[in-house]
Amino acid sequence: MSESLFFEYLYYLETIKCLSTNTVSAYCADLTNYFNYLTSKSTLTQLTNATEDTILAYIASIKNSYSATSVRRHIVSIKIFYQYLVDRRIVNTNPAIALDPIKAE
Repeated sequence: MSESLFFEYLYYLETIKCLSTNTVSAYCADLTNYFNYLTSKSTLTQLTNATEDTILAYIASIKNSYSATSVRRHIVSIKIFYQYLVDRRIVNTNPAIALDPIKAE
């Protein structure tokens, strides 16, 4: 993913969605962690290749390192980001759409 697209997304969160600076910073950290996970997988270097199973594997990989609240926020961060990509027609579907952050515990 291009750096400019990521910064456009963060700008969108702050200006269009009117999220607080702290929330945007948390989402940025969550997504950076997720992107690092994707690039660590040799077959998954692009966001457009991610599936629901990919995201579930990522969530499983962080469950022991984060509180349940933080894991839920990671899910929300990923879900909103993919919806942004769908809205911008960068991806066709949101692979995180069926994930329920409430059940992440």
